[in-house]
Amino acid sequence: MPIIKELPLEKHPFITSTELKSSIQSNQSKRLAHTIHYPPDDCQYLLGTPYFNLNFKRDIRQFIPLGQYKQALRFFKNTHDRSTMVSGLKLEYRSIVKALMDLGIRFRVVDMEKGDKETGRLLRQKGCNSLNLPYGQIMHWQIFPRDMFVYIKKANALLVHSRLFKIPSPVLNGCRIIHTKWGEGGRVLLSGDHMLLSRVPGSGRRAQEAKVISQLMDMGIKAAFLPYALFYGLSPKGEKAFIFHHSHIDLSASLIKGKDGEFHLIIDPDYRTGPLSDPLSVQASLDLVRRNCTEIGVKVHVLREPLNVPFSTAMVQFGNGKILATGGDDELLETISDIVSSENIRATDIPILQYPVFGGAGLHCLVTENPLPILSAID
Repeated sequence: MPIIKELPLEKHPFITSTELKSSIQSNQSKRLAHTIHYPPDDCQYLLGTPYFNLNFKRDIRQFIPLGQYKQALRFFKNTHDRSTMVSGLKLEYRSIVKALMDLGIRFRVVDMEKGDKETGRLLRQKGCNSLNLPYGQIMHWQIFPRDMFVYIKKANALLVHSRLFKIPSPVLNGCRIIHTKWGEGGRVLLSGDHMLLSRVPGSGRRAQEAKVISQLMDMGIKAAFLPYALFYGLSPKGEKAFIFHHSHIDLSASLIKGKDGEFHLIIDPDYRTGPLSDPLSVQASLDLVRRNCTEIGVKVHVLREPLNVPFSTAMVQFGNGKILATGGDDELLETISDIVSSENIRATDIPILQYPVFGGAGLHCLVTENPLPILSAID
């Protein structure tokens, strides 16, 4: 029987506003004639560092939602050694890059040449530019840049990770700065002017939370809450070691805008929340999600069958309405197709499996919006 556990907060080095503004780097190397190069100020998105030496079968960042345990365990056991994991991650990363380029998405790579050298060279040859952050070694935030900040393009505002950034000015290059735990982007689902924020189940609104919500409402944002999902922490053998609340709702759901102009939440059909000692049933958990989403007019979609690929609901929808999703989960892709139409979906050529199982991350973690009012300003 897994024990109940509250995961401790981590400590992170700060990034100052000066470092943030000066971090942009153009591609100054010689490029092949057939490659594509995007202007320094025209890369709308960021992709994480191609770093693949993640924790292998250690009880760090290995966790899974309660209802996805069986699927994850199968992939966990089929990955027999570290080299297999690394090879799998490399293939998944390149599949993501290919899908982004097929979609015509313009992106920078965070610290492109600090990770896997071969992949870094390949990205350079394809004309990719880098965003260099002030770290001597690879940090979690470089690999999964979604957790650095949340850029609300609709309001030209940046929610910044309150334990990662140190930006004293309330406005930077015309962009409004709000320090909040919701700046850790896995805690937020954002589409246009609709936002879902994660919260501990059953908790009341705290003063700091209320202040942020008030600021968002003043900017015209419609916000509602999703309670943290329940996860198993896994042992090095893939056993259920403990149960905990995970604050990252993007591992369980995605918020997208449909062809009907409405907003839609696609959620893990086995999503569970509630007290650690007395979890709610799947039905009660999903009913709670529906009630909260109704507050801001978001329609909830629940698949009929369990997910085939862990974290497969962690999709990315771009400003042009196109969606990047993992391959390998046909019912999920059919559901998305009904919402946005099939021509607006690009699935990766291979299922994204190693990132969820050994990195605790889905596609939404690896790709994030580039806050151009800040990062495109080169002094």
